[in-house]
Amino acid sequence: MVLVPEISRPRATIMDSLRPTKDDKTVGRERIKAFRVAQRTNWYQPTLWAVITEVANLRHTLSPTAILRDLKARSLLFDGLSRQVLGNFFEGSPGNRSFKQYSLSRAAVNNVYQASQSTHCGILVSLDRVLCFSLISYLHG
Repeated sequence: MVLVPEISRPRATIMDSLRPTKDDKTVGRERIKAFRVAQRTNWYQPTLWAVITEVANLRHTLSPTAILRDLKARSLLFDGLSRQVLGNFFEGSPGNRSFKQYSLSRAAVNNVYQASQSTHCGILVSLDRVLCFSLISYLHG
């Protein structure tokens, strides 16, 4: 079984794997909320969005039903995608549809990595000094 929401939203899984286990932890407060598997899929994620736009460009009518049929025939990743969600990506009458500007801007934002929004302030504190020094020297050039 493919967990598409986990694939499209990997941050929580990565952060949970980086956290020290209860036996390794020496300081700090215990976690109150347990890790939960993602339920909602980020369809604007670059790999999924590329396939959606490729199939949509092959279809001249941009009918959500026809596009969804083609997507499901291509891959099992799109089994959770519904016609209504796919229809929200488009605007206009059935003969003259185009992608909404909002959908294109959301996809563009997801395709750009912005370190300021996804890095933790003290993430290098738990690593040893040699690894930190080599990582910082690698990042600087």
